[in-house]
Amino acid sequence: MRLLISLLLSLAACTCTAPGADPDDDGTALATRTARRTFDEDRARERAADDLTGETFESVGSVYSCTEDCSGHEAGFEWARNHEITDASECGGQSQSFAEGCQAYGEAIEERVEAARTEHDDGDDDGAEDYSAIG
Repeated sequence: MRLLISLLLSLAACTCTAPGADPDDDGTALATRTARRTFDEDRARERAADDLTGETFESVGSVYSCTEDCSGHEAGFEWARNHEITDASECGGQSQSFAEGCQAYGEAIEERVEAARTEHDDGDDDGAEDYSAIG
């Protein structure tokens, strides 16, 4: 019986580690590695909109081309910014150039969100942007 008690006490006091594990690791490193941060799309959209502050239709390099002075495209782009459009499908209007300007804004938001998602998924956490929420 004494032998069994000694054995149980020695096992309780054991600071055993798995083969190949760092014996100085108190478990926080593993917890840090396994805790997954989920991508926060709403936060990414907010940051994308902030990033587009001061940008214009012409400065974002849209696929839509102007026929003359881009005023219709610029108006649609500005309208989308002022109405917090974050999805090109939310655009409409009676003027094709206005609608294209709005769509260009929504597409610019989406491009930035996708870039943030890729950066997040690749684990690129250089500290520049954090689009994560603890999940």
